[in-house]
Amino acid sequence: MDLKGAAMAVLISILWGANSVVISSDSRTPAASPAWMRMVVGGAVICGWAWATRRFIDFRIEPAEWRPLLLLGLLFSVQMAATNVGTWLTSAAHASILLNLYAVHTVVLAHFMIPGDRLTVRKLTGR
Repeated sequence: MDLKGAAMAVLISILWGANSVVISSDSRTPAASPAWMRMVVGGAVICGWAWATRRFIDFRIEPAEWRPLLLLGLLFSVQMAATNVGTWLTSAAHASILLNLYAVHTVVLAHFMIPGDRLTVRKLTGR
C-alpha cells in the first residue's frame, strides 16, 4: 500500500469512528438525523460523479425493478434506523465496539452457513 492509500484508509477510519460519537453526542437531535444526512450527501456525491463521468446517460429503472428496489430501500432504512437508535441510546464507546464486531460475527456465521467457508487457524490469526 502506498502513502496515498494509507492516508485514505486512515481518513476513512477516522470518519467511520466519528460516526458513533456524532450519533451519541447530542440527545436533542433525533437518532435518524445523522443517517439521512449521510444518505443525502452520499447520494449527491454518487450522482455528481455519475453525471460528471456521463454514466447517468444509461441509468434507468425498469418497471419490474421498482418493487424489489422499494423493498430493499425499506429494509435498509429500518436497519439504519435501528442501528442509529441503538447507538443513540448507549455511549459512543459501547456503540463503536458493537458496530465493529461485525467482522467476528461474519466469520463465525460464514463458518456455519456458507458451505466451504471454514474458519481455519489462518483466518483466525488474520493471515
